[in-house]
Amino acid sequence: MKTPTSRLRALPVALAAVLAAVPASAASMSADYERMAGWLSNEVVQGLSFNAGSTFDPPNEIRSWHVQPDISLGIGALPLNKGKFPVMETKQLADQHPEQVLPNSVTFPNLALHLRLGLPNRFDLTLRGANMTVPKGYKLAKGTTASGQSNSIGFGVRRHFFGQGGLPLLSVSGNFNHVKGLFNIQTAWQRLELTPGFYQDTRTLGRLEWNVNSFGLNAVMSQTTGIWTPFAGIGWNKMSGSMKTRLQQDFAGSLILPAIGEASDHPEEHQARLIVGTQLDRSRFSMFVNGELKVVGIQSGKAFILQIGFNAPFHIGSGSFASKGTKKTLYAKQDEDKAPWELDENERVYLHNAPKSFELPKRRAKRRPDTDPIYKPAKWDYRDAVKSEKRKRRKADLQEMIFIQ
Repeated sequence: MKTPTSRLRALPVALAAVLAAVPASAASMSADYERMAGWLSNEVVQGLSFNAGSTFDPPNEIRSWHVQPDISLGIGALPLNKGKFPVMETKQLADQHPEQVLPNSVTFPNLALHLRLGLPNRFDLTLRGANMTVPKGYKLAKGTTASGQSNSIGFGVRRHFFGQGGLPLLSVSGNFNHVKGLFNIQTAWQRLELTPGFYQDTRTLGRLEWNVNSFGLNAVMSQTTGIWTPFAGIGWNKMSGSMKTRLQQDFAGSLILPAIGEASDHPEEHQARLIVGTQLDRSRFSMFVNGELKVVGIQSGKAFILQIGFNAPFHIGSGSFASKGTKKTLYAKQDEDKAPWELDENERVYLHNAPKSFELPKRRAKRRPDTDPIYKPAKWDYRDAVKSEKRKRRKADLQEMIFIQ
């Protein structure tokens, strides 16, 4: 028969046995966390590489030495294939179902700024920068919060073909994009049973860091109909870079070392995308909406990006560094007997579809007297039409006033 004294003597032995079993349990958890880190690295880097390859430019042609800035706000989806989630060998982790701390897909915002410069021979040069920010405390899934930051910078060169004589405009571009960022994950489990009868509160921290490069080639076909310009195209990307993931499970107290798992992966080398959308052309700005869907590669048919943006034409020339375009200079005249604003919509030719030989009316010097033999008035100038119309209206108003008196 065991006395209370013998039971007290046996307590340290039992406690030592429990504490001896805990490190073995933590070590097996580290192996499971390493497998989870490998799965997470592969899933995330494929979706991020698709986002890194997004280099869409509005499908309108820019005249030489014109500058067009545009800003777009987008949202992307990064799917996670839980069917490939590793099987947990540690019963304590398997009972917690760690795959449930992550969603089936991660949506993220994206803000992009583009600056395009028109070049001779129907070329244009693009500089771009983008920012993706996930605020601290963002709810990723039930009981899981996240925060993240990703920035990209890149450039591209584009050449336009056709687009005249009723033919659609074909825009072919080569692009480079560099993306670097990080993503933090945090979740907690209460009373995790490490050994039979021994429970601990735990906190799991995850950190993902990536550095991805994309070399891309896009071909987009567009056709203007009135004020709308629908477009569609394809894109191909060659990817490089890496993704590093670290998962760490901390236990309450300081007697148990954390379980740590680390892994790295790289994006698939080749992928392709489908590009569709439309642009609304207005007098002082244009608005575009476009979508990109991954059609070749891992997660094809699931990874996508949606964007909505605005752009405005600016002109660099003498007299000012940049002067904003107006409705009078936004479309070319088709009939010399009509002013631009008198043309029907189907008669207007917007600048991005104007023939290469078309030139805008140039600002004239101060008008000299008609008797000046040096001065030769232009064949047609809409400024003269405006002044003439105003003079006619003033004359008509004056005659009406005289008649009333």
